[in-house]
Parts: sequence; C-alpha cells; structure tokens
Amino acid sequence: MRISAGLDLPHLPGGHPLRPILGAALRRKGLSGARASGAGKAHWDAAHFGLDKTRAYRELSERGRRQVLEACGRSLLEEGYFIEKLGLAFTAKMTALSRTTEERQLYCLFAADEAAHLAVIGSFLPGVPSPQGNPFLRLIARVIEEGAKPGLTYLIQVVLEGWGVSHYRDLAAGCRDPELARALAGIVRDEALHHGSGAALLEGAPVPESERAFVTEILASLISMVRAGPQEAAGHLERAAGGLTLAARARVFSELDCRGHSARRIKRLQTLMAAAESGPILETLQSKGVLTPLDASACAKIRTPPR
Repeated sequence: MRISAGLDLPHLPGGHPLRPILGAALRRKGLSGARASGAGKAHWDAAHFGLDKTRAYRELSERGRRQVLEACGRSLLEEGYFIEKLGLAFTAKMTALSRTTEERQLYCLFAADEAAHLAVIGSFLPGVPSPQGNPFLRLIARVIEEGAKPGLTYLIQVVLEGWGVSHYRDLAAGCRDPELARALAGIVRDEALHHGSGAALLEGAPVPESERAFVTEILASLISMVRAGPQEAAGHLERAAGGLTLAARARVFSELDCRGHSARRIKRLQTLMAAAESGPILETLQSKGVLTPLDASACAKIRTPPR
C-alpha cells in the first residue's frame, strides 16, 4: 500500500470554514490553538548545542550569537513540526494496514497525538516552515511511502520514535521557555507509548528477510547523517561568521566534539535496533563501516544547504 507522506501538503487559507472546526477539536484536547510569537526567541542556550565551547561562537558579537541560537532553535522546531506532520501519514497508513480492531484503535489514538503535537510545535514557530533542504525528512517520507508493515513498524516506531523519546527529553530538559518545555515533556510521554507499541507488535517476529534490504538501506542513510556530526549548528555558526575556512570548520567540529556527539547517537540507535532482534541488519551495517563516527576533518568537508 502506498500513501503520500504529505511533507509538502499545503495548509488551508486563514478564512477557510474548516479552520474554526479544527480549532474547536484542538481545544477539546486542551490546546488553545493560539499561535505564540516564535520570532526573536532563543529557546535553548549555547551550552545545549555545545557552541559555548567554540572559538568562532565566542568571537561573534552579542547580536551574532543571538542570531545563531535563534536559528539553531528554529531548526529544531521546524524539524519537529515536519516529523509530526509525517506522523499523520504514518498513522493513517498503519490504521489502514491494521489486522485487529485493537491495533486500529491504537493507531487512531496515535494519530490524534500526532495532530496535537503538530499544533503545539507549530504554535512556537513564527510562520509555516518549509521542508526544503532537509534530507532527514525526505528519508522518513520515503520510508512511509514505500515501506511495508513490518518494516514500517521497525523503522518508525521502534527505531525513530524510540530515538525521538531521547531527543524530545533532551530538548525539554534544556529548554529555557517553561511553556515549550512542558509541551515537549508531554510529547515525550506520548512518544514512549508509540515506541512501546512498536516493540510489542514486533515481539517474536523480527523484520522478514524480504524487507531487510530496504530497512538496511534506510538505516545506513540515517546513520550516515548522524555520523557526520552537528552539521546544523556548525552551518548556522559559519553563516553568522560570514564564512569559515576548511581549517576553521574542522576546528569548530573538533570543539563541538563531533565524534562523541555522533558516537552517543549511533550507540542509541544500535540499542534500539538490537531490542527488536535485528542481528542480520546490524551485522550488515557493521560490515559496511557506517557505525563509526567521522572525525572533525571529514565532518568539515561535508556541506549542507542552508535552511
């Protein structure tokens, strides 16, 4: 079964009659529907991104440092916004593919969670963001559109939503905005349920051999992004500095502890993969050499498009 991931799905115009109905439905879930002003706010400090340890950040003006923090925080929220938007497509597909009444109930309830998360994260953004230039989002969209049921359960619920629990927990812990921190903590609780259900559905039934090639390819692409280090923070820092030499970029990645940053995330992914009996998949990834983080010099040579 194929379904559009809807990453570029448009939004209704402001005066559309469906908007107040959606607003009423969101209020029934305890969401006000009011849009917070996300412009000009740094929701996380320099220490959250490790930027305080870099010479290039410390040499910026106060305005430049503020711009970097605002850009880094906005990127986090925009990515979260689109992940939740993709969650709507995922739960729609899994609802249709469900084989029992209880499973279908569960995915319908999870869909409501994703809709609420999308509204909450969107309320902290100054406008509707664009998914352009984010290969991670395109990768998830491909999984949703092309994946079969067991592979989807493994990749999205076990691996990515399991990773999302840690990710959102870290964001909540480091957030300087109490309202946003509470919202992120609520998402953590929901994501833990989503992840737990995926593990339960796959218990005793590992990814079938027919889907392993697809799953392995997706995981190799995902880990390749992770092993490249904190490219987003480094990119925002470079743009604020007006450009950096290759040597200066390498120093930034070294100061950001790119190897440690990547190693911790890869280890977390390995733990999640191993929890679902993915021995053959892990062995293949190990043989490809994609589980080893890149050093600062290699990270510096990678160029990601500005967002």
